[in-house]
Amino acid sequence: MRRVAVAVGTDPTAREAAQAYLVAGGDAVGAVVSGFFAAAGASPGVLFGPLGLLIAQVGVGVRAFDGRQRQPGIGLRRGRGFGPDESIPTAARVAAPTGIAALFVALRYGRSVALPKVVSSGVMLAKKAGCPLRAEVLDQVQRLGAAALAAPGIARALIHVAGPSEGGSLGMSDLESIPELDHPARALGGQRVVPWLDERLATGQAEADWWQAQAERQQGLCARDVSGGVAALCYDQVHTGLLVEELELILPLNAVPARRGVTRIVPGRFLPSPVPLSIDIADGDIPSAASVGLLSPAPISVRASG
Repeated sequence: MRRVAVAVGTDPTAREAAQAYLVAGGDAVGAVVSGFFAAAGASPGVLFGPLGLLIAQVGVGVRAFDGRQRQPGIGLRRGRGFGPDESIPTAARVAAPTGIAALFVALRYGRSVALPKVVSSGVMLAKKAGCPLRAEVLDQVQRLGAAALAAPGIARALIHVAGPSEGGSLGMSDLESIPELDHPARALGGQRVVPWLDERLATGQAEADWWQAQAERQQGLCARDVSGGVAALCYDQVHTGLLVEELELILPLNAVPARRGVTRIVPGRFLPSPVPLSIDIADGDIPSAASVGLLSPAPISVRASG
């Protein structure tokens, strides 16, 4: 039976872009990346948020890509922190984005493709939404890849709203530094999952509510290509945060502000985020299905055959 390429997802914009990529002959990895950038062009709260990605190809194995956000402040002088009675500026809650870099690392495992092919739908949708500044950001991403975050036009705008002058900790080193993002997936019975643990930074009701809020705003996208390769992507879509007017984008508020008398989060550390991804493996290490769980109203999945 002839295998048909297919994409499924919670966001119609991302799903349609991923399906179009597959119909044009693309693979599952490029399809979910294309879907992500389409969502980032249509919505201001996608591009700089946390994400996770699992991919599997016959004969290659299963790889996981860590696109969670990181605690900002690399290379900056350590401040004294906020006191118990001080109000915390919104800028202090802005984390360093890593998702774009993770996606471009993942693309190396797929079929060789020019960056415009995976980002162009996002540029078009940003223009269609009447957001030329957001379209320009995505245009720089398709020209420069992950290095676009450190490009003057983007970096200056981000640090202007979330840097030390505004009470935040975001600096150039956070935007230039790219940690290890590519990992072998972890075996869990007949499944493969991400190898990092979703460790909470604190306990209590406030932390539980924050975690639940992250899970509820998460989007999922799965794809299968004609070669039997599969990919599962989860990413955040926020509607509130710190607006960067110069870029027409919203920064999620996931960083942990430094407080006096409280152990600080080391700059550069990955921040917790739900990454409910799994790929089922059949006999012979053949991928059989890719899934994203913890989604409302229901998990999504795609089988490698059919």
